[in-house]
Amino acid sequence: MKYAIAALFGGLFIAIIFLGLKCVDLKDELAVARTNTAIAVEANKNNMATIETLLGELDKQNQLIKEISDSVAIITRERDDARNALNNMAAENPEVKPWAATPVPDNIWRLFSENGGGNAN
Repeated sequence: MKYAIAALFGGLFIAIIFLGLKCVDLKDELAVARTNTAIAVEANKNNMATIETLLGELDKQNQLIKEISDSVAIITRERDDARNALNNMAAENPEVKPWAATPVPDNIWRLFSENGGGNAN
């Protein structure tokens, strides 16, 4: 009977040691999981900061595009107003009529045409 009780206590002791080791392994796995979670959270914060920076740059680019579009619209409107003023002057003023009727050389047309491109420099 003494041996049975000793064997029982020995078996319980081995089971407790086994469970203790298993508990230590689970604690180590939990620590690794917490570390990995912290790394993932930090990476997510960095990604969110990058996304916010890119969205800010996108807003700046959209604002710049809007300003350029507004400038182009103003320049186009001024060009059309100047063209209409010249046509009105040519039609109404006898001194301007012969000057406005003079044909413009092709080189000048290419410089200032919308499709011909080029600049006046």
